[in-house]
Amino acid sequence: MNIYIGNLPFNLGEEDLKEIFEEYGEVTSAKIISDKITGRSKGFGFVEMDNDAEATKAIKELNNSEVSGRNIKVNESKPKTSQKILKKEEEFELNFEGLNIYIDKGTASKDDIVKLLTKINKLYRLHGGNGIVFSKEDIRVFELSNSYL
Repeated sequence: MNIYIGNLPFNLGEEDLKEIFEEYGEVTSAKIISDKITGRSKGFGFVEMDNDAEATKAIKELNNSEVSGRNIKVNESKPKTSQKILKKEEEFELNFEGLNIYIDKGTASKDDIVKLLTKINKLYRLHGGNGIVFSKEDIRVFELSNSYL
């Protein structure tokens, strides 16, 4: 069973997480999710346990328990809703025609904007598009204006 653990202390390592769950049975894997750029923990992770009875007991007993001053949230991992939607194309229509995105520089960094546009581009390609193309004028506005385009 794949188990989601949220609200983890940011200094908790994967070995520490594994040890917590090993009290309930054999742990196949323990993974703490970290930011791709900074490498810092995002405060959640996943543990895999083959024995469902042991995993269920761990979930029941560890949910809302305290780890290094934080009450962790523990439950069975479920697929993301967005993944379910993307698999059912007949229930999801994506239209990028005439799409305009305006983001205030005061609330988002250039890296945040690039990440957002990269995700949008991936969605666009998943649905048969050729990707998002920016003109030289778009890039100039992006770099020089008070708002990112």
